[in-house]
Amino acid sequence: NTTVNNIKNIYNMKIILLKLTSFALVATSTIGAEVPSLRGSDVMVAVEVSCEDGFKAGQKEVKRTWENGGRDCDNALGLSGQMKRTKNSKYPDSGNWRTKSYNECARDGVDAQVKKIQKKCLEDSSAVCTDLGKAAAAH
Repeated sequence: NTTVNNIKNIYNMKIILLKLTSFALVATSTIGAEVPSLRGSDVMVAVEVSCEDGFKAGQKEVKRTWENGGRDCDNALGLSGQMKRTKNSKYPDSGNWRTKSYNECARDGVDAQVKKIQKKCLEDSSAVCTDLGKAAAAH
């Protein structure tokens, strides 16, 4: 539960930083030019929605992968590495600021969902750890 709260706190901090960054971008880009259709609050709302959408997309990607793999807790330890490859290919750290923001939040969503699955599989039952220990001892 502490891990989930920490992830939520980090996510909230990133949203606040993203809002401040977008506000600064809007403020500096509109100096000396009028942009009547682009208000700072509208940009912040758009960035927040984009980040939230990215976070949810990352979580959804993990859930899809997990369900396609049969939701097998024996695969929970390997899920982290598998999703790292997905994060790098599907949500790279490239593009314009909006794309980067979306991808960063999606990567956070991936990490949060992987931790949630691993917690469910590994902390609620010692069976996977016991079996892993037996397998290691047999080799």
